[in-house]
Amino acid sequence: IDRLVIIVRIESMVGKRRLLSIAQEVMRRSSGDQTEILIINYLSRLTRFANNIIHQNVAELNTTFQIRVVIGKRVGVASANTLKRKEVRKVLEDAVEIARNQPEDPDFRSLPRPSTYKELDIFDSQTATYGPKEQAREVKRAIAMAKEHGLSGYGSFSTGVSEILIVNSLGIEAYTQATDVYFNTVMMGEDATGYGDGAARKVSEVDVERIARTAARKALLGRKPRSLKPGRYEVILEPNAVAELLNFLGWMGFSAKMVQEKQSFLIDKLGKRIADPGITLYEDPYHPKGFAFPFDFEGVRRKRVPLIKDGIAVGYVHDSYTAGKEGKRSTGNGLPAPNPYGPVPFNLTLRKGGVSRERMVQQTKKGLLVTRFHYTNIVDPIKTVVTGMTRDGLYLIQNGEIVGGVKNFRFTQSILEALSQVEGIGNDLTLIGHGPGYDFRHAMGTLAVSLRIRDFNFSGVTRF
Repeated sequence: IDRLVIIVRIESMVGKRRLLSIAQEVMRRSSGDQTEILIINYLSRLTRFANNIIHQNVAELNTTFQIRVVIGKRVGVASANTLKRKEVRKVLEDAVEIARNQPEDPDFRSLPRPSTYKELDIFDSQTATYGPKEQAREVKRAIAMAKEHGLSGYGSFSTGVSEILIVNSLGIEAYTQATDVYFNTVMMGEDATGYGDGAARKVSEVDVERIARTAARKALLGRKPRSLKPGRYEVILEPNAVAELLNFLGWMGFSAKMVQEKQSFLIDKLGKRIADPGITLYEDPYHPKGFAFPFDFEGVRRKRVPLIKDGIAVGYVHDSYTAGKEGKRSTGNGLPAPNPYGPVPFNLTLRKGGVSRERMVQQTKKGLLVTRFHYTNIVDPIKTVVTGMTRDGLYLIQNGEIVGGVKNFRFTQSILEALSQVEGIGNDLTLIGHGPGYDFRHAMGTLAVSLRIRDFNFSGVTRF
C-alpha cells in the first residue's frame, strides 16, 4: 500500500508541457471555426470516520479531457476521461459531429479572447503529497477529542491536488496547479450534536484539534434541548449559516443569465437599496483568506466584482456567452461547457464588521444562536425566499448569555429581508468551503462573518 501511495503521489500531476503538447496536437486537427480544449487532472483523497472509528480511506485519480468546437453559430461539446492521443482525437471527431448537428444559437458571439491572468501561489507541496497515514493521524485528533468528552465523532478529512489547462484557437493558454483541504466533524451526544469545519489551500492551516474542540463544546452546550414555539426571533447567525444564505443569493440572482432571463431578484433593483447599509458583498477571487484562483473554466482572467455596496445592488457576474449578449467583457465566472446554469459567483466575500460574536451575544436580550443550516431549498427566487432546517447547534440567548440548547427549527425566510434587518456585523471572517463534491476537484468557498439579525422567521419545529 505504501508503494502504491508513493506512485500515486509522483504521477498524479502530468505537468503543463505534456498537457499543452496533447492539446495543441488535437487543436491542429480541428476543422471547426473555433476550438477550445479544457483538461482537468486531479487526485482527491478522503478519510471518513463514524462512531469514533475510521471506516473509509479512498483516493481517486482522474482526468477530464473536454473539447468545445464552434462551426458558425453551432456549438458542440464532447469529453472523455483520458489523455491517450488516439482517444482524444475521437473526442474531437465527436465534438465536430455534434456541432454540425446542433441548431444555430443566434446569441452565441465567440469563444473568449486572451487576457493576462495573475500567477497565484495556490499550490502547497505538503498538501499535494499528503497520504492516508497523515490523514488518519489528523482524524485521530478529532476522535480523541470526542472520546475525552464522552461523545461520538463523525466526519471526514479530504485533501486534493489538481491541475487545469485551458487553450483555445483564439490564443488563450491558461494553466495552474492548486491544492486544497477540507475537514468537518459532527460530535454527537445522547440528545445534542455540535459541528465544526475548516478549509484552506494548505493542511498546515486547518487546525483539526481546534475544530473538534468547537464541535464538542457545541454538543455539550446543547444537551437537554428545550422546545420553543415557531415564530420570529432575533438571531445571531454564525458564518456557516450566513454562507449558506449568501450562496443561495448568488445562485438565485447574481448571474447574468438569471438577469437576462428576468429570473433574478435584481430586476429593477440595480442601483437601489436591497440590504442594510452595512452589507457589502463582493465576488473576490483574490482575497488572501479565500480560495483564490486566476481564471475561470474558459481561461478568462478572474475579476473582483462588487455585487452589493453599502446595501445597494451594483452588479452581477458574466461568462463569455452572457457578456457577448450585452456587449460586455466576461468577469471570469464561466463554468465548463455545456453550461445550462450560466455564470456563477465562485468566491463570494462579505465585508467584515467590527463586532465579536461574544459581544453580539451580550447585546441580545432574547434570541437564538444558529450554527448552520441544512437541507435548504428555494421557495421564491424573485423574493429570495428559502426554507431549511437548523442543525448541529441551536441555542437560546437570554439577557446576554447562552442558557442552553433548543430543538431544531424549520425556517422560511427572505434572504434580502434578513439582510435588511442587520443589527450587528461580525469581525470573524471565515472561509466556508463548499467541499470536494462528487465531480472533478476544484476548491470553492464563501468568506462570511456572523450576523445579528433582529427578525428571522422560524416556521416549524422538530422533535430533535
